[in-house]
Amino acid sequence: MKICKIAALQCFLLVVGCGGSGSDLNALSNAQPQTGGASEVSPPGGFRLVETLFDGQSAVRFFVPSEPAVYTGIVEDQTIASELYNGSLHDIKDTKSSKVGDRFYVEREALSSQGKDVLINISGLDLSADGAEYASRLYIEIEGGHKGYLISGTPVEVLPKAQVTYSGFIEIIVVDGATMRQEGNFELDIDFNKSVPSGVLSASTQDYAFAASDIQVDPKTAEFTAGSAVIGPKGHEVAGAIYGTFAGTEGQGAAGVIASTGNAAVGYLGTFIGKR
Repeated sequence: MKICKIAALQCFLLVVGCGGSGSDLNALSNAQPQTGGASEVSPPGGFRLVETLFDGQSAVRFFVPSEPAVYTGIVEDQTIASELYNGSLHDIKDTKSSKVGDRFYVEREALSSQGKDVLINISGLDLSADGAEYASRLYIEIEGGHKGYLISGTPVEVLPKAQVTYSGFIEIIVVDGATMRQEGNFELDIDFNKSVPSGVLSASTQDYAFAASDIQVDPKTAEFTAGSAVIGPKGHEVAGAIYGTFAGTEGQGAAGVIASTGNAAVGYLGTFIGKR
């Protein structure tokens, strides 16, 4: 499913944000670099193309040290990933923001390195009481048709050493010419005691769901994938691909993007953000 089909997505997204409200994209969070003991998890070095999808889009993962934050998600081309990775966006300003409990929302505008208008919608979750650690979902669109749907969060230093359940909120976008969006909830159960941590994911809205019974975690990078994910109408889900990561210095958060993988007229795209 091509992201270009969801040009109307911005009309359905809540006004979104992240832990800080500064005038720089690097203030997507107030997170500060942690010092102390040796880290068990290393952030990705530079920019990594995870895979090229059947429709020419890309799944990417990269680390921005200046924030610091790890980004994972799906982009139509490398333009958005390059702008974020290189810190090229400028004249960034918040146009709307709100916060309810530990959940926050911000809508931002910016200019790209080429002077193009940029829309940034962010919805996230504070992972610490002071908001210094976070996990969030970003929908980014650069004038000219460059779109991306990503998650970002405070880099993990140490993953849990136990069986952990993460829960939080999701969104599922249905793209069939008339974009529709629903919110719901999810649970992600991970057994970190295993040499290769693994678990299951289940999520649903009123009419739609996504799930995976074979979540596999890379303990060196804190990212996770699934070989048999599904997403779609309840009882009629189709195959999907998940790109996820844990967030917070102690892995207290989890977030991911899931997209249907079939070349069908109706596509499905979802995200999940939660904490233990």
